[in-house]
Amino acid sequence: METKRYNRQIQLPGFGKEAQQKLADAKVLIIGAGGLGCPVITYLASSGVGNLTILDFDTVDETNLARQPIYTFQDIGKPKAELAAAYTKRINEEINIKAIPYKLTSKNALETLKPFDLIIDCTDNFSARYLINDACVQLNKSWIFGAIEEWQGQVSVFNFEYEKDKKSATYRCLFPEPPAEDESPNCSEIGVIATLPAVVGSIMANEAIKCITRLGKPLANKLLYIDLAENTYQTVSISRNEEAIRKQKAFSEESTYGESILVSLETYRQNPKVYHLIDIREDFEFEENPSEGENIPYHTLLKNASQLDADKTYLLVCEQGRKSQILAKKLNENNPELKFRSLEGGIEKL
Repeated sequence: METKRYNRQIQLPGFGKEAQQKLADAKVLIIGAGGLGCPVITYLASSGVGNLTILDFDTVDETNLARQPIYTFQDIGKPKAELAAAYTKRINEEINIKAIPYKLTSKNALETLKPFDLIIDCTDNFSARYLINDACVQLNKSWIFGAIEEWQGQVSVFNFEYEKDKKSATYRCLFPEPPAEDESPNCSEIGVIATLPAVVGSIMANEAIKCITRLGKPLANKLLYIDLAENTYQTVSISRNEEAIRKQKAFSEESTYGESILVSLETYRQNPKVYHLIDIREDFEFEENPSEGENIPYHTLLKNASQLDADKTYLLVCEQGRKSQILAKKLNENNPELKFRSLEGGIEKL
């Protein structure tokens, strides 16, 4: 291990070469290479975490660039995991980097998470969050949580052994059940200030360093609230709820968001006659950027779906694929005789 590179943090009282070696030996999985993932990846690599694995199935979009500065305009359309791994290697050539370009699901979660000492959730996605939590509880692993919305952010450390045989609260201790799908917007729908992921992600990276080195006081049994609009930082105490943990669904029952109703662009292109494509955006959105589908706005389709032909399979598409997932699920529940699916990635992937 080269020590000159890390000399400033080695000089910290109580840190020294011993803590630096703990970082070098650590195996960390970063799930998500987006707004939160970029600062986490950057600072853990530059701090000398010796084994980093980056999991992300997505590709770079132009709307990512303001919040995800490790990517450039020339990277649009390319896989984030591989780009982030290459970027990380340029930061610190002496650490081990691996890219995993697939989606975390209930089928692969245990196998994927098992080799790692620490899991960092940078997805900012409700379904992934519950999946990660339940898998980490089953595997007896700690994980770091971060969330962002508009000007506000949250950070915590879950399932962390802060004393021998004593574990901190889990995500389900705080939120036992996921919110309804139409009550869980993401930053693509409600917006986020570009600087917020950098602040929250840097705090997450710092929590990772504390967890690995066992220095400082990690945010175990605490939830940090950040408001950049008001310049406020507030810490709230939380406690482990064994009853909530016992009552949690078996993680194998959890899946990625809308997994069963998603249709990939590749599948659609290979079987275009199988699906009747419906664009659920509003009329004015469709007129500004037409797609190849029939335009039936969200609420119009929700109201009149029963009039559709039961012999067809309807493939819904929206701007980024989220609203179409929500609507497809509602329509399948309300109209069991009809088949609705959602185009993964939305108009952006067409």
